Amino acid sequence: MATGSYKLELRTTTVSAAIGDAYLELGALRDELDEIIDNAPDGLRSTARIQTMEETKDQLDRYADDEPSVPDACKDFVVTYHEQVPRRKRQSASRSVRCENSCAMIRAVVQVVEEWRDEDPARSEEVKDEIDTFIESANEAADECENLEFPAMFG
Repeated sequence: MATGSYKLELRTTTVSAAIGDAYLELGALRDELDEIIDNAPDGLRSTARIQTMEETKDQLDRYADDEPSVPDACKDFVVTYHEQVPRRKRQSASRSVRCENSCAMIRAVVQVVEEWRDEDPARSEEVKDEIDTFIESANEAADECENLEFPAMFG
């Protein structure tokens, strides 16, 4: 949810692009945390901040490279979601907000795919299974990533 220095902007893309972008961002967050952890001086490696970053990185490791395969029938569906963007043009989004934006993309995709699945109960079992597997994987990643902690720079 946008607060203070962020505003919500409506974005529109395809299911395939949204899932790809969301998982790409999760991977970028993981890589950033990995770099911070690797470059932390020995005296800081045991701090709560670095330990929390390690836990968050480990969670991201589970999902960042495990992008679920979007069912062919759904790839080009249009998906709309809200993204938090900094109010100031030169300010970049925090890691926490970037993660929240990724989760918002995943949730929006799941909603579109679920609605399509539910429109026609006569779909083949194979298609239903493929869709259900995709939805389950995407929801699991969003559930886990919504609860990640990104410690502040000087926390």
